[in-house]
Amino acid sequence: MSDPPDIDAHESEKVRAFVRRALSNGALVHPPPDILRGVQRRLRKNARDELRGRGLGKSQSRQAYVIIAAAVVLLAAIAYFGLLPLIR
Repeated sequence: MSDPPDIDAHESEKVRAFVRRALSNGALVHPPPDILRGVQRRLRKNARDELRGRGLGKSQSRQAYVIIAAAVVLLAAIAYFGLLPLIR
């Protein structure tokens, strides 16, 4: 095993002073800023703007999604019932 590194008195005193400052009551007086509310507001605004840019907030695009979903279900049903006799 190796011996622990030698720490001189000056460095040791600097570390002790740093720890005292970090643990003092003055360091804990000021609470950290609450940035969560601002970040959430910006995320919501950006998401709304992005959806509007894509046209996803309009009723016409909703109808298109319903039509596409119905076509996919119809194709899946045709494929299922078309392949069912081959399996039996």
